[in-house]
Amino acid sequence: MRLSPRCIAFLAALSLLPVLHAPAHAVSRPELVFSAGSTFAVAGDPNGGGMSTGLAALWPAGDRAHFGVALSADDMGTDLGVLRDPHDGTPLGSVALGHRWVYGLAWRGDVAVLRGRRWQGTATGQWGWWRLEDDRRGALVHAGTSIGYSLGADVYRVLHGPQSMGLAVRYHHLFTDHSAPYRALDHYASVALAWRWAGSR
Repeated sequence: MRLSPRCIAFLAALSLLPVLHAPAHAVSRPELVFSAGSTFAVAGDPNGGGMSTGLAALWPAGDRAHFGVALSADDMGTDLGVLRDPHDGTPLGSVALGHRWVYGLAWRGDVAVLRGRRWQGTATGQWGWWRLEDDRRGALVHAGTSIGYSLGADVYRVLHGPQSMGLAVRYHHLFTDHSAPYRALDHYASVALAWRWAGSR
């Protein structure tokens, strides 16, 4: 499935309409969530995993829920081959044959399932757009877009003030076009350290 840049921008703007139309006194500062970790269990090729990063801005949507937008960038891994001497075939070392990464923009919703004084837990879900790119030593080879979702859970240790730090685990599923010229990516998982700033009410 292909989405134009205009369509992507429209989806992002649509997610912010409840905030933009709310009275000025009713709008809270968003909670900010930054995560950094690793991908694993990649159902595709390459599948060695790599760096995973995410950033989200979430506004209150009730007593226990938050809703907003999220950006993500996840490395799926690199295929390595053996570089050989063209004259006698002697192995000279490893060389990158192909690399894959995925980045996306999605709506995100969080629901608090644990709210203690020191520990907090949330169930989270995302639905949005992902871009898959294959490159060979920096040169783009194949690319495609996909609709997908993520499901996961976060556990946080409350720090000083509005800050908390914890662990975020995610399952990501992409509805990839298997007839496309690039190798499909169906799903993968990620685990990351997450920092959350609760903003102000």
